[in-house]
Amino acid sequence: MVNAGFGWTVDDPQAQGRLGYGSMERVCNTLDGLLSDGRSYILGEQFSAADVYLGSQIIWALGSNSWTVCLR
Repeated sequence: MVNAGFGWTVDDPQAQGRLGYGSMERVCNTLDGLLSDGRSYILGEQFSAADVYLGSQIIWALGSNSWTVCLR
């Protein structure tokens, strides 16, 4: 999300693999798929540190306008 906030993109698949997340589109698709089963939280029905971490990343991305790629 930080990369997207700065407008940095990586098109090379090998380089995307080294980033650890690939691309913002891949992040959005992964989250969409994960949450599409109706779960309330990232790990299921129990709130966890993963939700806090992801929430803080999303809040930062919304503030930097880098989350718009996920809005459909």
